[in-house]
Amino acid sequence: MSMRLMVQAMNCKVGNPARKLVLLKLADNANDDGICFPSYQYIADKCEMSKRSAISHIDDLIKMGLVTKKARKNKDGSSANLYLLHLEQGSEKSALGGENISLGSEKFALGGSEKFAPITSHSLEPVNEPKKTTQKSESEILLERFGITGQLAKDFITHRK
Repeated sequence: MSMRLMVQAMNCKVGNPARKLVLLKLADNANDDGICFPSYQYIADKCEMSKRSAISHIDDLIKMGLVTKKARKNKDGSSANLYLLHLEQGSEKSALGGENISLGSEKFALGGSEKFAPITSHSLEPVNEPKKTTQKSESEILLERFGITGQLAKDFITHRK
């Protein structure tokens, strides 16, 4: 996955939200050179659309010049399309009108409100937060020896004070 391509895909104007999702999925699968080879069915499944819709959106992206498709044959006789993403031109021009809508990537700098944004983890792994440990008083330790624990022990200590 190339984060640069994901950002460029997000900035492209493609005229349709489902088509944008397909473009984002292609960028998600692409390496840093913009090359990927997911199947139509894989894209359709991940974008929650029909295979025919995925094919149609990819064809539209090809017509817009954002994607190039090369048909390949595998050794086992199956075929796999290789996609090459051309998102630099898409982020500079609107796919609908063709006019220049970019402010130039050099002008965009990370900063500003980012230092106030909350940190969000998109990891699928669980977060192991430290467990809070409380120090037990001598009275609680003594009561535990006699099998008195929890709220009963706390009530006893409070009553004895």
